[in-house]
This record gives sequence, C-alpha cells and structure tokens, in this order.
Amino acid sequence: MAILGSHILKKGRPYIEFVVVDSPFDEIWPEPSKYERDVFIDFADVLLDLLCRMIQNYAFFDKYEFIQLKSPPEIYNFTAQLLTWETQLAKTPVNYFDREIKYISGWLENENYTCEQFKADLLETLHFMVGEMHKAAASGRCVVIAGF
Repeated sequence: MAILGSHILKKGRPYIEFVVVDSPFDEIWPEPSKYERDVFIDFADVLLDLLCRMIQNYAFFDKYEFIQLKSPPEIYNFTAQLLTWETQLAKTPVNYFDREIKYISGWLENENYTCEQFKADLLETLHFMVGEMHKAAASGRCVVIAGF
C-alpha cells in the first residue's frame, strides 16, 4: 500500500499542500518558502475531486484558500470530516473504483494498479493525513492547508 502524494501522482497537479507548523502565520497567504519544508503531503486536486465523486459529497474545505487550523479543536473537527470520508469510502464497493482508476491512470506510475489497491491506498492516504494532524494537535502545533 502507498500514500497517494505527489511522489505517486506525479502528474496530478495542482496540489493542495498539507503542512504542520509550530505557530500560525500572520500573513493571509505567506510565501511558500516559509512552509514548504514542513509539507507532510501534497494532495492532488484530481484526487480530491475523485473522492468527492466516490462518496457523493462536496469538499468540506475550500481548496483555493490558505487555511490555518490553529487549535486542537479546529484540527480535530477537520480530521473528523476526513474520518467520515474514510468511513464512507471503506463502505464503497470495489467495483465502483473501476471507472475512477481509469480516470487517474495517466497520473499513476504503476500501470498494473488494481481497484483493490487503489481503494486501499486511498484509505491509507486519508488515515495517514488524520494521523499527522492528530500528532500536530497533540503537540500544540498548527496545521495549514495551502490551496492553489
């Protein structure tokens, strides 16, 4: 299984950057050089669109904004939504992934990617994101979502 970040979806640009920082930024949208070293996942826009289609729901955050989750309650509220997506995705039958895997096949490195692998990787990716955000909340750090 794999985390579906920019290293797997190399052609999945643009990316939504999920970042853990020590303290919030004063700027509305700081220069990427101020946070890019702390990115824990570059989440492809195409993957967000695919997830929304699969669970038949809209994104609960604005992918075009710079969002700062400054407190543990804000972070936990955000991850609760990710966990809801993860639950909905886990209940989705594997055959639903057939159409979606064809949609993103041009962005994948592995040409022999199966629907089962794809579903498992999507679930693992969401779970990884939740884990990283929970670590940030537990250590008093902030989470930044830098859209495009």
